[in-house]
Amino acid sequence: MDALAQSALDDAIESRNFIASQFPYEPFTTHCSDKRITKNFTTSIYIEHGRTTAQDVFSSKGLLTPDQFQEVYWDAIHHLFTKVYPSTFRVWYTKHVFECNGAMRYLHRNEPQTYPSPACPCCGHPNEDASHVILCPDRGRTNLYNDSVNDLVRWMRKEKTHSIIVLLVKRYLAARGTQSMTQIWLSCGGRRDVNQTGFQLATAHDLLGWKNFVDGRIHKKFVEIQEEYIVSRPSNRQRSRKSSAKWASGLVDMIIRITHRQWLYRNELLHYKQHFGAESPREYQQIMARITHLHNHTDPDDLLPADQHLLDTDLNTVASWTATRRQIWTAEFEASLAARRSRPLKRKRRHDRLGLVPLNHNGRRKKRRTKEKKSSRDKPDDTSRTKDTASSLIGTTAEGSQRHKRRKKKRKKNRRKE
Repeated sequence: MDALAQSALDDAIESRNFIASQFPYEPFTTHCSDKRITKNFTTSIYIEHGRTTAQDVFSSKGLLTPDQFQEVYWDAIHHLFTKVYPSTFRVWYTKHVFECNGAMRYLHRNEPQTYPSPACPCCGHPNEDASHVILCPDRGRTNLYNDSVNDLVRWMRKEKTHSIIVLLVKRYLAARGTQSMTQIWLSCGGRRDVNQTGFQLATAHDLLGWKNFVDGRIHKKFVEIQEEYIVSRPSNRQRSRKSSAKWASGLVDMIIRITHRQWLYRNELLHYKQHFGAESPREYQQIMARITHLHNHTDPDDLLPADQHLLDTDLNTVASWTATRRQIWTAEFEASLAARRSRPLKRKRRHDRLGLVPLNHNGRRKKRRTKEKKSSRDKPDDTSRTKDTASSLIGTTAEGSQRHKRRKKKRKKNRRKE
């Protein structure tokens, strides 16, 4: 009985001949966006509201126009987000789609001091954004991309995918965004005939383009062609248990994971550490840039006398040190600079606390030389030594004056003894 019911259902789908959905004695029916609700009302209304909100968001960000939004097969992404992907993967995908991930362009824009360049860390492209993640021409990433495309092709063949879909998707991904799918179809010997399945698929796909496809937003035409292929082949009807909806979810998942593998490879290269406590390539470049700046732009007098030997260290030797030793060298260098700069400040604070007036040494020397010249003109050559003046005082406080008087008395006593 079940086999007969399934056969009748397949025939109805193939011929597009269905019974009326309005049954007699039905008091009312509920529709949401021209679709009849046959399950939980709350869930259906929530999904439709989310679809409307998503359309507004994608349109405001310039990712999809309202007409393009209606052509995307969103059920696959909804299934993956609610049934398959963990929360961390959903966060990464959302950041990637809305171009706020950790690509160098956005890191440089937000933290230019930490990330001085927006260039790609793998190929050196001057502007690494979300679109560049899957297009990076680095040799290692290109090999990984080709392996991911081959995995997708093997999966499509295993899942009994329509041969035209396999052909177009394989060559379209191999072109890596340099050709439209219509160009791919014509290069395969196809014609601009609306009756040809390949031309229909290529035309529908080009309405969305490369960026939407590699982000998992495929056209509904993929699902329609695969569904017709499943129900039209008796062998597929018996051997393939997956519906076209589940097939579409698997296809979108494989496409998204191509980009995710590129992202993981890029992060592994950028943040890889050989062992615990080691530096990543970016951390090594940052600390060596800091050490080079300190070494080349520091005067020996700017360091404490006990630390001036740090400037004698060769930079090539520093580069061969361990991460911990480089950090210690940098910390010692910066601490010595800070201590040397703090000495005049400490002296100034001490004078301010005691109420002392700092001396102008240049003015004092000039004043002393002038007085010596005057005394040499007024007195004979055998006169006694010039007396010290009050200019040697540190300040004008009472304590300083008493100290000067005591020194003056002591000098007089020494002269009498002589």
